[in-house]
Amino acid sequence: MIGPESLTRSLAALAHPWRWRFLTLSTVTAAGLWLGLGRTEAHPAGPGEPETESIAVVDGEEISRERFNQRWQPLANNLRLKDGHLAEPMAGAQKAHLAEQLIDEALIEHAAEQEQLLVSEEALDAAMASRRNQLPDASLKHAMLLPEEARRKVRLELLVDQLVERRVPRTFPDDALQAFHERNPERFQVPTYVEVEDLLVAVSPEMKDAELLARQQEAEAMREQILPPSHGGLATAASLPDGVRTRLTSANVPADVWERLSDLSAREVSPVLRTEQGFHLYRLVERGPVVTPPFAAVRDRVGSVMRSELLELRRAGLRHELRSTALIENHLAARQAELAGPRCNGCLDTPALSLPQPAPAGKHE
Repeated sequence: MIGPESLTRSLAALAHPWRWRFLTLSTVTAAGLWLGLGRTEAHPAGPGEPETESIAVVDGEEISRERFNQRWQPLANNLRLKDGHLAEPMAGAQKAHLAEQLIDEALIEHAAEQEQLLVSEEALDAAMASRRNQLPDASLKHAMLLPEEARRKVRLELLVDQLVERRVPRTFPDDALQAFHERNPERFQVPTYVEVEDLLVAVSPEMKDAELLARQQEAEAMREQILPPSHGGLATAASLPDGVRTRLTSANVPADVWERLSDLSAREVSPVLRTEQGFHLYRLVERGPVVTPPFAAVRDRVGSVMRSELLELRRAGLRHELRSTALIENHLAARQAELAGPRCNGCLDTPALSLPQPAPAGKHE
């Protein structure tokens, strides 16, 4: 037990001013250290680290932080230098870009839900198979995604197609078509003739569907054997083995075949095209002088070209249209702006808070 004398000496020691100051300073330092450690979890993530705080909110719906980090990890690995270092400006810019991508995806899903647009599993499977059957380098844009993310990405692309399709009429009045034809005569110029090599897989009127399909597959296999591996350029060849050189005009072949032949570039090999004679592969050798047909002769093509152009314009403007009517809280951008401070005022491309704005004229039906 502590005796009275020991207790008196302890109290006297504490009474010394310097000892009291030391005890107070130690207590304050320990408390500050504890508070500092407790606050480290709230600090924004480092350049290569996953995000621990909210990414963004789109029309009241939280962007998945887990999915952001899942998409960020392979990006971060690709950005690292040989020594493992990750440049902070580059990492910040890529994180900001990824957040904008996820915001756009949420906007597409919201718009599709509002317009009651769906993508069936069968259509999605077919689109995935089509992409797998394309040239190897054509699928690189999905290479860094997990299978479920790649599937989701393709689904979003199909939803965008539907959203854009809804915003462009399928037919146009004749006066609009004629005006488009007059303003863009060069779009409808065609050669007076084409000199081609023609490789034919012949068919007869008596052939059944199974035989016709077999002949078509034979022609497609021949095309694959003739063409060298391509990397996204035109399908060209020096010649078509056993091809017969001939001159064709719009009077010699069906309208859809002539339209495709008119668009061929020098040495380009056409896809498999069907005529009464059978399945053809054409390689362009020479084009005759071009002429601009009258409107009546190309009316259907004018409508197709005009709609195709409007679809591209709508596709390019869809992002702005969806953002103009959405409430977007970009928390990641706000944190980056706060870290950058006043020296980087205006350096971020996207504001932290995007309020709905009136859509530009012509953006809504």
